[in-house]
Amino acid sequence: MTKHMILTETEAPNPVSDETYPAKWIRLPTRGRCPHTGLSRAAYYELIKASRIRTANLKRPGALRGTRLVWLPSIMTYLDRFATGGAEN
Repeated sequence: MTKHMILTETEAPNPVSDETYPAKWIRLPTRGRCPHTGLSRAAYYELIKASRIRTANLKRPGALRGTRLVWLPSIMTYLDRFATGGAEN
């Protein structure tokens, strides 16, 4: 990253401080499905638009496009809400 990049970050409604999942930023899949979650790029954009997951956008000042990154723990925590089976709390 150069010193001329700008980071804009969006916060998920419930920030994730869970250490169950690796704390890392991932890029959206260019084609097909995400290797981490199986979600498509379109599904990610729906979640981003609804502010369900934490994201960051890296771009140069004045640029129209940037690199969208997604916080992996926020995605996994969101998906866990829909999980069935397993141990009950």
